[in-house]
Amino acid sequence: VSDFMRFNSKMIRYEGKVPLIEFTQVKTGKIMAIPLSKRARVILEKRGGEFPRRITDQRYNEYIKEVCKLSGIIQKIQGSKINPETLRKETGHFPKYELVTSHIGRRSFATNNYGHIPTSLLINVTGHATESMFLEYIGKTVTEKAIQLAEYFEV
Repeated sequence: VSDFMRFNSKMIRYEGKVPLIEFTQVKTGKIMAIPLSKRARVILEKRGGEFPRRITDQRYNEYIKEVCKLSGIIQKIQGSKINPETLRKETGHFPKYELVTSHIGRRSFATNNYGHIPTSLLINVTGHATESMFLEYIGKTVTEKAIQLAEYFEV
């Protein structure tokens, strides 16, 4: 959230015909250049090339929970959240939408694109230092990696 809430149209530049958004990561200080997807370009075109207004991390997290609830992401899962009465972290089974935070975007992007986009490119975009850190992050076990490799042998 700290990175993409700062996005603005001045951060977009073209490398040939490829639109890139360039920024410096808040957490790492790393300079990033990421191509804008077709979906992002369509949305920006509808908005006259401008990004949505900036909102707080807290407000973003409230909105993403609401969107997930409206989308039917209500199955109960194990997790933890802050109890608003005691202000203490509690573990239990909660509707999934209650546990969703802004971080879900990064993890979902990494998990959903693993095996479709070369891992080295995903590592670069997610900001992980090593492939082993990335694979641990997306929850790939040794067995899952072996099965994926086997699929290449079968081709």
